[in-house]
Amino acid sequence: MGRAVVVVYLISYLVGIIVAKKILTIIYRVEGNVVGLFIGAFVGLLSTLAILHPLIFGFTLLSS
Repeated sequence: MGRAVVVVYLISYLVGIIVAKKILTIIYRVEGNVVGLFIGAFVGLLSTLAILHPLIFGFTLLSS
């Protein structure tokens, strides 16, 4: 049960990373300046947090 949850989380966040990269390339083409870089850094931070959260959650599920 716990492993299935982890697998689903990992797949969903891999998809999330791909979508985030597509959004970043679109933003970079539209802005192409400092604003685009700031938005990119912010989205990157959010996606990193989104990746770390399910990993921590998944490991706590597996260890319990």
